[in-house]
Amino acid sequence: MCIRINLELTGQDKKLSTNTESDGRYHSNWLNMMYPRLKLARNLLTDDGVIFISIDDNEVANLRKICDEIFGEENFVDCLKWKRKKQPSFLAKHTAQVMEYILVYGKNAHFLEKLSIEGTSDSTKKVVNLTNQYSERIFPKGVLVKIGEEGVLPKGKYLIKSMSIEYMDDVAYRNGKTINEVRVNAQFSVSQEKINEYVLNELLFITANKGLRRDVGQDEIGKRKSITDLLLDWGDNQDSDNEIKSLFNKSYFDYTKPTKLLSNLVKSNFTEASIILDFFSGSATTAHAVMQLNAEDGGNRKYICVQLPEVTPEESEARKAGYTTIPEIAKERIRRAGKKILEEQKAKAEKEGNLFTEEEPNKLDTGFKVFKLDSSNINAWDSDPDNLETALNKSLFNIKEDRSEDDLLYEILIKYGIELTEKIKRHTIDGKTVYEMGAGSLIVCLADSLSTAVADGIGKLYKEVSPEGIDGNCRVVFKEAGFNGSDEVKTNTLLILKQHGITNVASV
Repeated sequence: MCIRINLELTGQDKKLSTNTESDGRYHSNWLNMMYPRLKLARNLLTDDGVIFISIDDNEVANLRKICDEIFGEENFVDCLKWKRKKQPSFLAKHTAQVMEYILVYGKNAHFLEKLSIEGTSDSTKKVVNLTNQYSERIFPKGVLVKIGEEGVLPKGKYLIKSMSIEYMDDVAYRNGKTINEVRVNAQFSVSQEKINEYVLNELLFITANKGLRRDVGQDEIGKRKSITDLLLDWGDNQDSDNEIKSLFNKSYFDYTKPTKLLSNLVKSNFTEASIILDFFSGSATTAHAVMQLNAEDGGNRKYICVQLPEVTPEESEARKAGYTTIPEIAKERIRRAGKKILEEQKAKAEKEGNLFTEEEPNKLDTGFKVFKLDSSNINAWDSDPDNLETALNKSLFNIKEDRSEDDLLYEILIKYGIELTEKIKRHTIDGKTVYEMGAGSLIVCLADSLSTAVADGIGKLYKEVSPEGIDGNCRVVFKEAGFNGSDEVKTNTLLILKQHGITNVASV
């Protein structure tokens, strides 16, 4: 896992509150703001994770001190110097500053791999090559699968960018590994003996888009070339300004980071399946860089961007364009950047004579979800005897009036421990919307005026979508008000679901 903290992008290095340089506690206020965020960042890092913190020279000394305390001096990796300006400012008072700092710490430096941007071939390597002839290899069971934990990849030909791979047998996998021997026809660049060796050492894997790659072995890791602490050609402020203008035709920020800088930092952390968390995401450069990087090397990295709803200045170009907060600009940038990347991928595929569609295996995921921190959607019970009548009315209609069905649905996901990135499928049963997740492991209906036909339809849906062997593991959630106070409908719903093997039923 990789975490990046950008402290200048939205001015949050100084003005999260009314923290002015004339304040006697100027540095102390800044440190009080940063300390809990860094503490949380450390807790979220994986054992082999790394955090990059960009900062100018105003607070770099203080930042180093609190990072040593939180992460430990032994986990300090380096202080990178990034050239953020092509030319120095002529208005500089003493010296013209063109550099900025990036502090690098590991959760546990002992587990952190060498930081390198030599390319994905240094973290994962090809086992097929366009210049080779097609040949057949036999994959023994135990091949790693990055598609999911359990399932079957049907036999057949799969087009991955400009090459095809044919699985001549169904590929069954469980717990992220194949459980049967599979014949594969492709333009292999390695022998059968090497395939056996890679499988034995758990290096060979089937990618998320059904391709084939292998991880590097321990003996190869030491050969990777480390990045230097002087970053001279990693993009600059002029590049980042041009990137914003290319998407919006105007620049809405004074300081943003270029995607090249972010891409290189992400690539340097060795894996193509990282989760990148940006605590101060600003214009969402991190999201843009991750999508671009995935498009370039076929990676499956995911990003999480966090940004306070900081209001844009009244007379700013952003406000004139209708963007009242920084997150509104960021969301629009992700949309536009994703669209541009898909158009570029399509143009590239057509130039190479390949078919590009929105369907698998060519689809690049440029979608995203937006969540805002809020109170519960459900009115809490108030036991105050002076407000008993109000409390009873709220218990009958316990969902807050200003909340949508989606708001309630995602709260249910959180309460039942379902990841917010889980794919949600919508079905219509007896005119009511039914949400199904995890192959029927959770089914939710938040409609009003429920009928027994809905319960019967849910039972049939569960049998249809659930894989063999998970009977009894389905949880169904209704909205309590959906029964309209009818005990008869509620009781019959429970009995019908029980007939379909579903006994775990709840209401909100």
